[in-house]
Amino acid sequence: MAYGTSSKRKSSLTVFLMLFLFILCIIPTLFVGIAFADGGGDNPGNGDTNTGTGAGDDDDPHDLADVYYITDYDGDGMFYSDLTNYIPGTFERYYWAPDEFEDKFKEAYKEGTFKYIKDSHVIFEIRSGFRVQLLTDDCIIKVLENFFKELKDRDCQIMFICGTDGHRLGNVDKLLDYVDIHVDTDLFFTFLSSIFNDVYVDCGYQDQINHCTFIIDNNFGLDGGSAANWYESKFFREYFLTFIKGIYQNLIQNPVNPMPVATVLDVRSIKVLYNTSGTEYYDVCDQYMNNPVYIDKYDSFKEKYMDNQNVYAIGNALDDEAYYLEWLDNLKALQSETFVFPIHVYTVDAEFNVENNVHRFGKMNEYEIIIMADDFYNDEDLTKYDNTYGRCKVTHKMKVFTIDNESGESSVDSSWKYLYGYGDETATINFPIDAWYPFMDEPSIDYYYGTNNIY
Repeated sequence: MAYGTSSKRKSSLTVFLMLFLFILCIIPTLFVGIAFADGGGDNPGNGDTNTGTGAGDDDDPHDLADVYYITDYDGDGMFYSDLTNYIPGTFERYYWAPDEFEDKFKEAYKEGTFKYIKDSHVIFEIRSGFRVQLLTDDCIIKVLENFFKELKDRDCQIMFICGTDGHRLGNVDKLLDYVDIHVDTDLFFTFLSSIFNDVYVDCGYQDQINHCTFIIDNNFGLDGGSAANWYESKFFREYFLTFIKGIYQNLIQNPVNPMPVATVLDVRSIKVLYNTSGTEYYDVCDQYMNNPVYIDKYDSFKEKYMDNQNVYAIGNALDDEAYYLEWLDNLKALQSETFVFPIHVYTVDAEFNVENNVHRFGKMNEYEIIIMADDFYNDEDLTKYDNTYGRCKVTHKMKVFTIDNESGESSVDSSWKYLYGYGDETATINFPIDAWYPFMDEPSIDYYYGTNNIY
């Protein structure tokens, strides 16, 4: 009896051990299958692999891709969808949102995430552009220089799409030596540099402009912030104030008698107004906002602010069309047959209104990028896209098109064409843009972006 009981226990133990060993054998296979189903587990952030065929358990998922797309641009998901539908390649995408892209990419690069990429087409896109930062050995521009060189050493082709104009890279643009095509999408720089180019020409190409009036709308002037902190808006902080600080550095940083920016503007008769709401404006020299200016009080407004030889209005119609139309109507009312000043508007559709001298600067056509990417993937001759001066052997500046409603034909708005020439390598910018470089040393960042020298 005892013997029979013992045999049953041994038999049960044997079955249990066999079942346990079987489970141990299948667990590794199960986890490997999960890893490959998850895209290899290597893609950081929202990275994904878009492949035409499924990966087997013994395949490296990266071997399936021949196009690597590293980007900060989502475009509501439509741009990537159009890109993959148009190009017959197999994509592996790495995406991070603009506010974290630089840090996330540098982290992934340091961890060796991209070391497997070889003999492939790489599209690197930082559509939001480089943020202002210290120029160090580990800043994004230096990391990209190393990354692009390594890709070239591994027989890769590189398409670089960047939202920072190549002119603004200054002497840290060596990364462009390793790029097959550089697509410049920085239309905001084109918009503003064209305007300041006009200012320089109108002032007789003087190093320091004077006797000018700038009328800035609410979208640029406040940029969602408070009226008291107007100098923190992107337009003022990164472009207008840095422009003034750049050309008047000898006065602002004078070792004997330094002048605040507001004093320089006043002495040089450079009048700058920003709109708060409706017809109400403030003069940037009015530090405590004690004296609002009303644009609909035409006689007094003209007498105080329109007596300068050159007047320029700058606005942004992308966010609020109703506000833009009201702002535009108020400006048109200031004009007369003998007094017409340019009104520059950053908006969706390009248009030039001769009667009121309104320059509407439109957005670019993204489909053009997809066509270039397709030619890039198919190793077509890319020199046909080389339309402006740049360090890269093929530099393409995205253009703004205006559509003729009657003919349906598109053309480059002639009022913006002169700056880059679109094929004319002799085209230049007539004013210094050092202050608009995103990579600077610490004293320069403190000077150009600090607020202690405004008042």
